[in-house]
Amino acid sequence: SVPEYYAQASAWLKPRLGDRRILHLPLAPGESVDYDWGYSGVEPSQLLFPGSSFSYAVGLSAIDYRLSDLLITIHNQESDKILASLQSLNIGWIVVHNETDWKPRGIESPQRINRWLATHPQFIKHQINFGPLSIYQLDPEFQLGHVYDTQQLMYMPSAKKEAIAQVWNYLTQPKAGFVFA
Repeated sequence: SVPEYYAQASAWLKPRLGDRRILHLPLAPGESVDYDWGYSGVEPSQLLFPGSSFSYAVGLSAIDYRLSDLLITIHNQESDKILASLQSLNIGWIVVHNETDWKPRGIESPQRINRWLATHPQFIKHQINFGPLSIYQLDPEFQLGHVYDTQQLMYMPSAKKEAIAQVWNYLTQPKAGFVFA
């Protein structure tokens, strides 16, 4: 069965998550993973954590390309490129699964990921551990804005702040092209 620390980590993240995604590391290049608590199969993190998560390829070429690139940049420990990838995927949280049995699948070792994190990249802050799960946050200062999908496009050249707020309230109701924020 799934260890209790998963439920604890999920409950801790839920009120803090906002609309940011979680990146689960090590990232599986396929869909399968092995954990030292006896699990072997499809990577389950997307089901065990709230919100939207990346833990393996999702089947959309544009996203999978970015995830593949992220795998390479994490392996090479290229902090600037890692930041750009995290930003482009709207990732606000990283969960390092230190209980991953990485050798059978040939994925990145949690130890190597932790060595990189120990260099203290300025854009990632350690938050808390639950058992072998280490949770990090992408510093909000480094998070980018969003593109929100709506159902109606509105063009507002040189609008005032109050008008934008009124339109935003209208557009975020269950109807409403794209709103850039």
